[in-house]
Amino acid sequence: MAEDIKDFNSYVIKTLNDSFPNLKERQTIFQIREKKIDKLQTKNLLVEQNNTSYSFLIFTLLFLILGLLFKQKLSGFSLMLKSCFNAKTFDSLLKNGRFINKSLSITVFPLYVCVIALMCQKAIYVFNIELHISNFFILLAGIIVVLIFSFTKLVLMKIFGILFSNKNIVSFYISNQISFFALDFTVLLLPLFCSFFLKTNIAEVAFYISCGLFTFLSLIRVIRGFKILIKKSNSFHLYLFLYLCSVEIVPLLIAIKVLSTQI
Repeated sequence: MAEDIKDFNSYVIKTLNDSFPNLKERQTIFQIREKKIDKLQTKNLLVEQNNTSYSFLIFTLLFLILGLLFKQKLSGFSLMLKSCFNAKTFDSLLKNGRFINKSLSITVFPLYVCVIALMCQKAIYVFNIELHISNFFILLAGIIVVLIFSFTKLVLMKIFGILFSNKNIVSFYISNQISFFALDFTVLLLPLFCSFFLKTNIAEVAFYISCGLFTFLSLIRVIRGFKILIKKSNSFHLYLFLYLCSVEIVPLLIAIKVLSTQI
């Protein structure tokens, strides 16, 4: 019985194969769409990677410190910000000895370093620069690089002041640097926070606003510094001016060049 069923199945299959021609592959009338990676989806993934708990904790801590600095009016932080655009306030702070305050400078400098390091970290995601390290180590490396660069620049300025026997003038110049460190920290903190934690399109706009503000404030800092250098010195020191130009302007031009090639 089993053999009869098997023979019958073979007969049916053979009859069907003989009766109908083999199927040929023909061009379909339907359009086949290839699956493409959505750039917006990629950016969203980058933003999700960027929005880690430690980033939010750092921003919360920075906002708290900023609030405390504004609340402590005697600390001179508000006057330091005002001195960036008001020559009389700058002169009065220097005269009273309140501006070059070691405790305030020690507070402002690391805050500035953290904000610039966060901006560098965000730039890595915006420009899709592939680094095979975790987000935390990217931020840590940024802090170290910005810290070394900024500290080296201040030390070189101090050395130039000693070499050209203009320690007081260079001290005024460094005081201007510290005041703009405080201003950069205050102005850049909010747009950077938005670039980390808002939706993709708004976050990207916030990041470019941060870059524009940083470039604008850096130019004002350089111009204001050279005005102080000319005003405070009895005679114009060409070599000191050229060395300070190299320390200030060359890194700024390099940063602008790098950003222009990435955009």
